[in-house]
This record gives sequence, structure tokens and C-alpha cells, in this order.
Amino acid sequence: MLHDDLISDAAKSKSYVDNALVPYLKALAGAENVVIEVVNEPEWCMKGSCNTQKCVEVSEMQRFTAMVAEAVHAHSTFKVTTGSASLKWSSVAQSGLASYWNDTALASAYPSGKHAALDFYNVHYYDWMYDPSWGYDPCRLKAEAWALDKPTVIAELPASSAHYSAAQLLSCSSDNGFAGDLFWAYNDASFPLDKAVPAMKDFAAAHKDATSYSALLKWLGALGTAAAPPTPRARVAAASVDAAKDAAAEATVEAPPASAAAAAPLAASRKAASRDAFVKLLRAD
Repeated sequence: MLHDDLISDAAKSKSYVDNALVPYLKALAGAENVVIEVVNEPEWCMKGSCNTQKCVEVSEMQRFTAMVAEAVHAHSTFKVTTGSASLKWSSVAQSGLASYWNDTALASAYPSGKHAALDFYNVHYYDWMYDPSWGYDPCRLKAEAWALDKPTVIAELPASSAHYSAAQLLSCSSDNGFAGDLFWAYNDASFPLDKAVPAMKDFAAAHKDATSYSALLKWLGALGTAAAPPTPRARVAAASVDAAKDAAAEATVEAPPASAAAAAPLAASRKAASRDAFVKLLRAD
């Protein structure tokens, strides 16, 4: 982080929201395929776990997140999340250390906010989190064991884990009640996706009713409503050729993508500058 004052200074945060975020939201009015991710892995620039040049207080990042969430809900119909680096910082159950992004935490940091909450949780898994006794991986425990009170997507996964195959990560996270998976990343040579593509295709073929682009939109629309609660099979991110075709046919505005999986257009993440190229890869296979 180089511009910590954007987070730490509430007046500058408001200026960003008013002069950058709100016009962006208005420009995307009517789009169905947009999810706003506030920050990717904010914990790495928060005091206590910071490894960047400048760090902000936990409460400052929470306030910023709440301000963005409030603006998204006030000026659009989009859903909003933030990309937590690990279950370690998204739960106080089991071995979790903090629940930074739940409604209570955000309201405490931004008490004047209205509708300043995330619509779903978004956590990441890499092998540094693995341990059979206390690890923060989606295969070790059910989502309910982490006391997660909203649908939770595993929004970054390594295609070449030392502990799980790509197919195992897809199946175990689904069986454990997580809402979807995204593999990192098409444009990062350190994490090649070759091993994940067949697994995603197989998973999508086995769950055709829940892995299409239209199923994704239905899942997003149901978030926060009592009428149609999402289920573990309402997969956010299992990719397939059919899903990619659905996306191309149905998307009205293609927002900048957030991950490598073609069926999950999480719009505001640095994680996915190359969704179009990944769709081409899937079609070529």
C-alpha cells in the first residue's frame, strides 16, 4: 500500500466514493453481471498482519469497506464483497483469529452507515493455510463450523496445491457448504491453471443446473432474501464452455473480471485482468 490516506482519512475515503465509485456505479446501471469487490486481501495492509510499506488500522479498513458497501447498495443493485486473505480473519470459530468483515464489525467501525454490509463473504486458500488440526482450508471443516453467517465463496485457490487436486478442492468445498470456487490465476505464471481446467469442466458437467451463467445471476439475486436462499450447489464459479457461452450471450456490460473462472464475473478485483482470454482457453479445449 502506498496511498494509505485513502483508507485512513475518512474525508478522502468519502471523496473517493463520491467522485470515483458512484460515477462508476451509475455508468454500469442496468448491468446484471457485476459484483463489487471492495479490496483484495486487505489484511496484508492492516496493522497486525501488514506486510506492505504503509499500514492502516483495522477499524479504518473496516470503515472504508462499510462506506463502499453503503454506496454500492445506495446507487446500484449490485452485490458487494471483499476479498479476505483467509478464513483466519473471517471467523472467530475454530482456529479463526478475527471476524473483520461481518455486519457487527463493519457497523462498529462505521456506525452512521446504512446498508453498509457485505452481501456474501469471500475468502482465499493457499497451502500456507494447510494443517490437518487447525488449517484454514475449505476441505477440513464444514462452512457452518466456522460460524459463517453468510454464503461464503472460496475466491482464490491454487490449481496445483500440494495437498489437494483441483477436483478435490471443488468437490470438498461444495460438500462442506461453501458457495463457490475461483482458481488463481490466468495471468500469473506462478500458478498455472492447466490442472484446474479439466476439473472445472467435469464439475460443471456434473452440475449443469447450477453452473450456468443464468444460475449465477439467480444466486446473486437471491442473496439477502428469505424467498430463495442460496444453497451449496448454487456454484458461483465452476467454469464450463456452456457457462462461458451463456455469459457472452447474456451479459449486458462486461465489467473488469475478478478471477480466472469464466462463470464468476467478480468485477472489482485485480485478480482477473484476463477473463476473456480464459474464456477462449475453455472454448479451445
